Amino acid sequence: MGLWERLHPAAQDEHTEVDLRDTGPDAEAAGAPAEVVNTWGRPGRCPDCGGHGYLDRVDPVDRIMFQHCTECFHRWSVAEADTVPAT
Repeated sequence: MGLWERLHPAAQDEHTEVDLRDTGPDAEAAGAPAEVVNTWGRPGRCPDCGGHGYLDRVDPVDRIMFQHCTECFHRWSVAEADTVPAT
C-alpha cells in the first residue's frame, strides 16, 4: 500500500463512494422503500436507515433474533412469528 502511494501520488486524492444498499430498478420505480421481509436465522435490513444488519444472537427459548446495524449501529429484535421461514 505504501509503495502504490509513492508510485502514484495523484491517486491519493481520488475517492470513490459506493452505495451498497439494494436500489434496483423496482425500488426506484416504486418511489418508496419496499416492505422489509425478514428471514428467520438470517440478518435483515435496518428499520431506521436500510443498512445491513448483523445478527448478534438468536434466543432459542423465546425465538427472537437480536440484530444491530453495521452503518448506524441501531439495535432491534425480530420474533420468529414476524419472519418467513428459511428455504
